[in-house]
Amino acid sequence: VNSDRTLKDAGLSLGAVIIDSCSSDLRTVADLFELLSGTNIQKSDVVAMIRDDGSYLPNLDQLARHLHLPTVNTFFTTKDQPLTTGTLPSMSSVLEAM
Repeated sequence: VNSDRTLKDAGLSLGAVIIDSCSSDLRTVADLFELLSGTNIQKSDVVAMIRDDGSYLPNLDQLARHLHLPTVNTFFTTKDQPLTTGTLPSMSSVLEAM
């Protein structure tokens, strides 16, 4: 996030944590709980959740709503493509989600 041109132009730096969800709903919830309770990272340090649009993560969605965390969706295609396995959001989409 800090390398985004928009932030650099404004002279800003976010000491931010972005949570990348895994394919398992409960594993991601457990990882997030462990991150917030077992480290010095505070909820205010977490900027957003990254997740695949096709994933079904009802517990994670409920926790993200409870914590008021914006979610940035990615898209991964089921077909092989030469240069990418999916389309990742731009760095500024995290800021737009907030």
